[in-house]
Amino acid sequence: MKNLIGTMPKMQQNFELKTPVKDALLFVFGVSITTPWLLIPGQLQSPRLTDLMLIVMAATAFPMTRRAQVVAMSGVAVILVSWILQMFAAEQWPDPAEIVFYGRWLASAVAAAGLVERFQTRDKTLRIFMSGVLAGVVLHVVSIFFAAAGLRDLLTAIGLASPRALVSWAALQVRYTTVAEHPNLAMALVGLAVPAAFCLSLTSRKLNYGPYRGLTVMLLALFLLVAGFSFTLSRAALLAGAMSFLFYLIARRDKAAAAMPFLLVLVMTASLLIAPALGFEFDGTRYASRIDPDRLAQNLAGRGETSVQALLSAFARPFGMGWSAYLESTPLFGVLRASHNGYLFAARTIGLPVAMLILVGHLMSAPLSHKFRISPLLVYCVAIMFAEDITQGASFTFLVTLLAAYGWIGDLHGDRRS
Repeated sequence: MKNLIGTMPKMQQNFELKTPVKDALLFVFGVSITTPWLLIPGQLQSPRLTDLMLIVMAATAFPMTRRAQVVAMSGVAVILVSWILQMFAAEQWPDPAEIVFYGRWLASAVAAAGLVERFQTRDKTLRIFMSGVLAGVVLHVVSIFFAAAGLRDLLTAIGLASPRALVSWAALQVRYTTVAEHPNLAMALVGLAVPAAFCLSLTSRKLNYGPYRGLTVMLLALFLLVAGFSFTLSRAALLAGAMSFLFYLIARRDKAAAAMPFLLVLVMTASLLIAPALGFEFDGTRYASRIDPDRLAQNLAGRGETSVQALLSAFARPFGMGWSAYLESTPLFGVLRASHNGYLFAARTIGLPVAMLILVGHLMSAPLSHKFRISPLLVYCVAIMFAEDITQGASFTFLVTLLAAYGWIGDLHGDRRS
């Protein structure tokens, strides 16, 4: 392992890209995180732009410091061992879907370690990535708007909508999605606008307007959050965005933070006024039903039950059941298949060792998150992980791995490349 770690940077030194090219690729990667564009329009099993860019990020991750290399290779080793033991337990070779699923985790382990080092050694890279994430949210919300306006066929033709599920129904209420096939995932991606905007406001000098740093970007993020909820009616990401928002207010403690509650009311009022002009009408009962106390209590009870059964399932198969077996498995003890917890989902599919690496990494990154200006992202992603099976796609697989890598790599100050 030591020889491998020392050799890999040397193998890729001749192929290292110039900084402007890396920055451009990083921005596109950020866009792909929140807008997972279908590379083959109209195909259910099409690879996403996120998958392609994740491979690119992993391929361009080197050279990196030895500490980052150790973390990356250790993560790869744990994932591979869990995969091999899972295959032995299942007594079958992986199918293409299984290979893609594990490949995303492997690529994320390498790409995350490389980007953690880049984010720590050059602040501009974090701004570039978060700018891409925010731009992707804008594109995602625009695509949902056009889908609601009746342009679903056009969006499908250009890869900005999946043919699987564009419109779904919950309690006789329409919920719109495009590139993200489930409303909860769509809202989780849209909600990333909040931590992205706050990270930008903490790092970008160009957004510094005296004490009111980055208020324009933050207003945009709050507007996108409200718009996303109006289309998807997903509560978990709305709550996660609110938690990230409140954490930011507490952490900042300045005039801008004091103004944010007023600005939030302003955004919601503006949304009520703008929507009718765009042809949409707000139905109060439509939103009230999503926060009805009886329905919320029933939902929480169901989530608690499925989480307990998911935990039992994870202990029964500590190295996971894999992606394909998870999809094919019958409901556990008559309960729905969903775990309603990203950590439990990871434990059930890819194994307890990997899930523990992620959870412990998140705990270890908490003390460092404010210094490296990722605390809004950490709060948001952890909140989402405790609410949804969010690591089914490449976007959140990478993000939760990135945050865990921060914890395992630690502070690289004084250990930077020349």
